[in-house]
Amino acid sequence: PFSMYSEAVATMEGGQEEAYNQDDATGFIALNALRLKATARQGQ
Repeated sequence: PFSMYSEAVATMEGGQEEAYNQDDATGFIALNALRLKATARQGQ
C-alpha cells in the first residue's frame, strides 16, 4: 500500500502523453558514447 510504483509511469505503452518516448534515449546514448570515446582516446 506504500509503494511508489505506478504502472502509468513505468509502462512503455499507452497514450502519447503517458508513454515513454523511446526516441528520447537516442540523444542520451549518443552523449554517453561521446564521453566514452573521448576517454578511450586519451588512454591510447
